[in-house]
Amino acid sequence: KILEDMATILAKTLGAKCVNFWELTPDGKSVHIAAYYGMQPEYMEQSRLHPVALGTGWSGKAVQEKQACGSSDVLRDVTMGTVDKSYLPVVAKQGVRAIVCVPVITGDKAVGAMCIYYTTPHKSTDFEMRLATVVTNQAATAMENARIHKELQTRIEELEKFRKITIDRELKMAELKKEIKELERKSPDTTPEI
Repeated sequence: KILEDMATILAKTLGAKCVNFWELTPDGKSVHIAAYYGMQPEYMEQSRLHPVALGTGWSGKAVQEKQACGSSDVLRDVTMGTVDKSYLPVVAKQGVRAIVCVPVITGDKAVGAMCIYYTTPHKSTDFEMRLATVVTNQAATAMENARIHKELQTRIEELEKFRKITIDRELKMAELKKEIKELERKSPDTTPEI
């Protein structure tokens, strides 16, 4: 939700058609859309089905090189050929003409990218790039916090499973001890006399 809000505010501030945030896939070899504003939902689904490999497309290139990249006019840009071909109909349907992607960096690691899309040719100003950098810094914090939260939730679930197993074992041990005492009480004394 935080990233969606950031995308909405940035798109409206810059007069962009859409803004989206890309995050690394679990294997760390590609990126897919994590949040967006102004895009058709099928574009996000397309990114899940066909993540962009690092180093390809603008988002993958921004993440791999840890620097901003894009095109002031995608219809005239030869780097459009690096985009996964399955994206071309979806990109065309979005009416995208210009794009800028800025990496989302935590520490020294790029964990995603933020892409800004325009419907007309557009060269980003210094102000727009500075604003995009500030937003990606905030996004990095949000994404890292979400990662830590997810990791902590997983650990809590594992500890809860362990706690349940431990309690079950303790209950079973208590029942066994009770049964042993009951058997000892009922059985005749078989201790040999000396």
